This record gives sequence, C-alpha cells and structure tokens, in this order.
Amino acid sequence: MRKKHLYIFLAYLAIAYSAIHFFLGPLPQIAFILVVLVVHKKSPFLSKTLIKIILFVLLIILGQTLIFNKFSVYETISVIVSTILISFLLFQYLEISFPEFYVKALYYISIISLFFYASSMLIPGFHSFIRTIPVRFPFLDPQGRQFILHSVSYATDTLTGLYRHNGVFHEPGVFGLFLTIGLFFNYIVFKQVFNKYGIVFLVSVLTTFSTASFLALGVLFLGFSYTAERLKFLRYPVFVIIGALFVFFFLNSNIMYEKIVFEYERDMAKSMEQTTAGRIYGARKSFYVMGKYPFTGRGLTPVTRVEDETSPEFIRYGILGEFAKVGIPAALLYLFFLIKGVKLYGWLYNEPRITNFFIAALLINLLAQSFAFTPVMMNFVLLGIFSKKYISTKV
Repeated sequence: MRKKHLYIFLAYLAIAYSAIHFFLGPLPQIAFILVVLVVHKKSPFLSKTLIKIILFVLLIILGQTLIFNKFSVYETISVIVSTILISFLLFQYLEISFPEFYVKALYYISIISLFFYASSMLIPGFHSFIRTIPVRFPFLDPQGRQFILHSVSYATDTLTGLYRHNGVFHEPGVFGLFLTIGLFFNYIVFKQVFNKYGIVFLVSVLTTFSTASFLALGVLFLGFSYTAERLKFLRYPVFVIIGALFVFFFLNSNIMYEKIVFEYERDMAKSMEQTTAGRIYGARKSFYVMGKYPFTGRGLTPVTRVEDETSPEFIRYGILGEFAKVGIPAALLYLFFLIKGVKLYGWLYNEPRITNFFIAALLINLLAQSFAFTPVMMNFVLLGIFSKKYISTKV
C-alpha cells in the first residue's frame, strides 16, 4: 500500500513539475534530485541513452550560442534539470505504470479544484479571500497566480457568465490539456469512460470553457465510441451520432468555429511587428523563427530569446513555439518519439485503436499550450525512446 501511495505522489510530482509554479523554481527542482540521489541505491543517471539525450540538448544550445554569441551556464543547467533529469527520474520510477497513477493523482487534484471552484461560485467573497493567499505567502508563487492547491487567476465565460475552471493551473486551457491526458489514461487502464475518474475529469473539462479542450474532448469521444467493446452492434451508429453532434456544436458554438475564424482573420491581418498576443499570431512568429533558424531554433535558453514582444522572432504559445526554440530536426524527433510512446501505451494496455484519436486530441491542446518539454509530456517521449525495453511486456 505504501508503494502505491508513493507512486501516486510521484505521478503528482510529474504534474507539479510540469505546470505548478511553486515547483518550477530552482530550489524545489534541486531538492527533488538531491532526495533521489540520497535514497536511490545506485546512481539513477547511469544510462547511456540519458547521456546521449543530454548531449543532444547541449548540441542545440551550442549551436544557438555560436549564432547569437550568448551563453548562460545557469540557464543551461536549468534546462537540463527541468526538461531532462526530472523527467527521466520520474519515468525511471513509474515506467509503464504511469497511466494508472497519473489518473489517481489527477483525480485528487481535480476533486480539490472542484471544491475551490464550486466554493468560488457559491460563497460570496470566497474567491476574493483565496486570491490573497499567494500575496501573503509569495514563496508559493512569485507570480501570485497559484497556491499549490488551486489557482487564483480567473476569467469568465462570455456565454454563461460562469467562472472558467483553471484547476491548480494558471489558465483553463492548461487544465484541459492534463485532463485530456487523464481521460485517455483512464480509458486504457480501467476500460471505462464514466467511472468516478472519468466523470470528475469530464465535469472539470466542461467547466474550463476552453475551445481547444472542447475540441479535444469531441475527438476523444469519437475515439471512445469507435473502440468500445460493449454493445459492438451500436458502435458505428453511436460513432456517427457523436460525430454529427460534434460537427453541429463546432459550427454553432460561439467558443468554437466563430471564435477560431475570428482569431484567424484577426491574427493573419497583423503585421509581424506587433505585440505577440493570440495563438495563431504566435504560430506565425514560430514559423518565422523556424524558417530563419531551421536547424538550431532560437531560445532554448532564455538568454538567446528575443525579449521585445513586437519582434517577429518573439516566441510565445503552443508546441510550435517550443519547436521554434529547438529547430526542425529536434522537433521531428520529438514528434516521432511522442507518437511512438503513445502508441506503445495503447499496445501495452490492449487499447491500440484509441491512440490515433488521442494523438489528435493531444496535438489540438498542445497547439495552444507550451508544455511539450515538461515531465508529463516527456513521459511519452521517453517511453518512445526506451521502447525496446518494454516491447515484450504486457500489462
């Protein structure tokens, strides 16, 4: 039982070190590595593949150093620790059991978040009170937007007037990304959609009012209906019905088609010298950077990034922004191993047909969110890299 609780805690840390601000500082990251070095029986870093990954990242940083004539030892170490070492340590402990414990960790996060969300909606002054917590205790989040258990940032949905549910993260779309992964893991591990985990995740997604998350949810439910084993004779009719409802909702919802068309037309009309705001406008600048620095990218370490937000080379938003930081070859390798890792999870858990739908849903979320190189996402990549170790394993 203790080992089970430890693994749930480690899965929580994978989420925490991905997007909870308190854990993104140097002290929590160094503390985690030091604890592992103390309790681990042998060095967890004795892996030739890990060394190759680190050298590959250093090669990218070297290329950017030569081009921009800027280098920071601190920032280089920070990238290696946050992107590679912590991700590798968590992967090494959890391995292919990660989906089960991720679901349980995210379930607890979501239950706590729903309590704070409902209280903010129903109790006058409650949200104003919790907003003071990170102000009074700034070590919880220097940005003043979270206090580990919940976010204090908020926005309202224009249609319903309700708060948009951020969960523990700084914006609703981030919560939607992790919930999308949770819904996929719940399905392949427990072979259900509407168990207690799935219901909590579904309610949480719906209260984000996130366009990308709703799109991803529609794609996932198409996958669930297409791959369902129960009542097989209803599989295709249900798939068609869900597909029709999804298209209808997409075309007639003001947070879906209309919003996407509006933002596309607005962002495509901008010159490349305006303040970077909007996902599509950010994508344009990311493509510009990849076109200008296709092999090395620009800005894997902050010292080589552009700080002027009006510059055509200012990077912000989504997986395309992350790819612009590392260049096209590294981006293609990332996608290859990411997809390989997702498909291997599907094969190991005997649910291979759902993986294509999940990959599409995941990429929809990632186009809006910059979490490609965080521990949760790197878990898929590392599984793809170390796939030979697990290829003969069956859950």
